[in-house]
Amino acid sequence: MNSHLDNTDYKLLFVFVGMLLFGFIMVYSSSSVIAYDRYGDSGYFLKRQILWSFIGMFVGIILFKMGPDRLKKYVGYALAAGIVMIYAVHFPGFGKTAGGATRWLTIGPLPAFQPFEIAKLVYVVWLAYIFSDDGIEDKKKALRAAGVTAVLCLSLIHISEPTRPY
Repeated sequence: MNSHLDNTDYKLLFVFVGMLLFGFIMVYSSSSVIAYDRYGDSGYFLKRQILWSFIGMFVGIILFKMGPDRLKKYVGYALAAGIVMIYAVHFPGFGKTAGGATRWLTIGPLPAFQPFEIAKLVYVVWLAYIFSDDGIEDKKKALRAAGVTAVLCLSLIHISEPTRPY
């Protein structure tokens, strides 16, 4: 029999599916009227939520299949790519402004997304790596690296903020 199915935590899977369905219900109930007014389809935002959920599950399955050893090998590159994506929103043709701030990245036919959301996830994985036994041996150096990277990401986001008088 397949070893992945033997090790499945069905309680966790049940909670995951339950939370996913609950989220779908909340998205639909909170946005159906606005979606109908703006797009003529009361399920517009629900459909987008379902699409992004499947994309997330697909990426999650790929990362799960990679295993921790291969993830450790590429996490630095992924963090660099995340920082580049945050910076790329400032280039014409890539950045999309919404609510007065340019935070959305558009790449070809893909739907616009906020690169900071991807960078946050990659940053957490990178922190886990550098503070693990396989990461940087000197934990003070690791803490400095984590701080510098966080400040870099946050400063790039701050650049995107519009100047508002108080």
